[in-house]
Amino acid sequence: DVDLSLICDYQGVYGEGRGQNEASNEVLDRPSGDWVCLRGYDGDFVLADNDLTTSFERLPRGLYHTMIRPLPLESTASWGLMAAGLESPLWIIAYGLAGFGVWSLRGRFRQIAFPVLVFLAISLSGAVTHGNLGTAFRHRGQVLFALALLAMAGVQALSDRFGGAQSNALDTGRGSEWV
Repeated sequence: DVDLSLICDYQGVYGEGRGQNEASNEVLDRPSGDWVCLRGYDGDFVLADNDLTTSFERLPRGLYHTMIRPLPLESTASWGLMAAGLESPLWIIAYGLAGFGVWSLRGRFRQIAFPVLVFLAISLSGAVTHGNLGTAFRHRGQVLFALALLAMAGVQALSDRFGGAQSNALDTGRGSEWV
């Protein structure tokens, strides 16, 4: 076990001994491509890898942790974690429907560009920055409106494909462009 206080005393701890704004600016302006010492919430030192390739390597695992976990029965430590796991299959179904909706509307991408870009931006940024399960749920909540729109496009595409385009008795003759 390595004593991080010795390493961090040698490198310097970002955000140490100044006001919150000055400390935040120094943390944001730290050099990239190396290890950085930060002070954690509990006062201990945290050694953080500040390399861009590390963020990209973290992306697939981060997407899984942010957008899917916890799985059902993954944790039985508390009722809250068990309940959180029960909603994961609903998210997976919504992701599948949204993907099918985007695929079915690929010819009209200008109409769905905003929800797709919002979903991708928040999901990808959350994958490389989230810290805990609560943050992951907040990221999911932020993309819920875009996911709902795209998932309903998938439901409509499935309905059109398997339900057939049936004539409505109350059709006013305006055609499907009004629907």
